[in-house]
Amino acid sequence: MDYARSQMAGPVAKAEYKAKVKGLQRAINMAIADFYHPPAIKSIDLALCHGRQNDPVTIKAVDDFKVVKVTVTILDKQGIIVESGNAREIHLWHWEYRLKGNYSSVEQLVIKASA
Repeated sequence: MDYARSQMAGPVAKAEYKAKVKGLQRAINMAIADFYHPPAIKSIDLALCHGRQNDPVTIKAVDDFKVVKVTVTILDKQGIIVESGNAREIHLWHWEYRLKGNYSSVEQLVIKASA
């Protein structure tokens, strides 16, 4: 498995997987399991987002190992991408993206996230 081998080649990633090992498991087995269980977006919270520049979009992204990156894509009602970018991790499993543009209302937007 290329993913697991590439993870074991990097000393930081290998150490992170080794730290999760329990019992007779090996770090490479943890990396293989991680490959087959990708991160999932559990929620996108728009409670504090009103469509204004710098308003926060909060994303809950979970994984059995760790979430490395969350990407946010914002589309208008016609499906045209109006902005996109990476969210920043604010604490375990929670990420925040700040709007770059100003919009008449957040209801006019489709907000998607991927991890």
